[in-house]
Order: sequence, then C-alpha cells, then structure tokens
Amino acid sequence: MTPRMPMPIIGSQYGYGLEVDVFRGHRRVGHGGAMTGYGAAMAVLPDRHVGVAVLANGDGAVLSTVVDRVLELLAGDDSSRPLELTLQRAAFALPSAQLDAYLGVFANPRRFTVQIVRQGDQLILRRFGRDFPMRPLAADRFRVDRPSGGDEIIIVGLDEAGRAAYLQMNVWALARMPR
Repeated sequence: MTPRMPMPIIGSQYGYGLEVDVFRGHRRVGHGGAMTGYGAAMAVLPDRHVGVAVLANGDGAVLSTVVDRVLELLAGDDSSRPLELTLQRAAFALPSAQLDAYLGVFANPRRFTVQIVRQGDQLILRRFGRDFPMRPLAADRFRVDRPSGGDEIIIVGLDEAGRAAYLQMNVWALARMPR
C-alpha cells in the first residue's frame, strides 16, 4: 500500500498495483477495472478498518460509484444527500476556435488507442468502437458518460502552445500520436 508513483494530474498516487488517494478525509487504497463482460473494484480505508470488493458480469461494468457509496456507509460518513449531488456539475464552454487543439489520436502502446474528433462545436471521444460526447468542465477537463451508467473525467494535458499533448483516463495515460 506504499505509494510508489505520483499521478499529479488526477491527484493521487500509485503503489504496486494499487491506487492510493484520499476519500472523504480518509486514506483509501484500491484497484478496479473493466473489460468486455466483466468489471471489478476493490477499496480499503485502512485507518477505518473497512473495505469493499464488487464484481459484476456485464460489458463495461464500472463500479466506482457503488464502491464509494458502500465506503461512505461502512466508514460512518453517510449523508442524507444522494451521492450524485456530491459531484461537481460545473458548466464551462470552450470557444469554437479552440476545439481543434484537442483533436488527435492518443495511445498507450500496451493498452489501447482513442481518438478525439470534432462534430460541429462538440468534441467526441472515440474508443472501443463507440462515440462519447465530451462535456467541458475546464480547459483541461471533460466529463464523458459511461455506457453502463455514471460518468468519468477525462483530463487533457496541454503543451505550451495550448494543444493536447496527452490525456488521462482514470489511471491510464495516453500520449498524442504524431500526425
């Protein structure tokens, strides 16, 4: 559970196979993922002596929202508010002239490749044969709906010229490929 590598763009660290961050003021250690037909997530709050593991059959099962809610309940940090209300729902608009700076193919050679394309004044993330509209939250952050429900944040690292150099999806970093 000892952090070994910082992931400053998403505000956490990675250990040997485990992500280490802070959840509701508590140190959290966990790991999760999804692939065709399966999803899994595990998280522990070591200082509170609680943890949860969730497994699901189904394409693109993303279980982080379930894990977060169960950890809230187990740690005694339950709130009467629905979990969705704790997520930031900021509105942000990118000028149409800046959209082309985000276009390109992004790859993690050991994992997968995605593409950002433009449809009118909308950026689209193409991955695994599907198109996902990207809703801007800031100049470097976008919200993308997950096929199984919920959403995820895509963080785009901009170079000095303001062009996308890489993107971060969960723990995966993908570099922009040369044209």
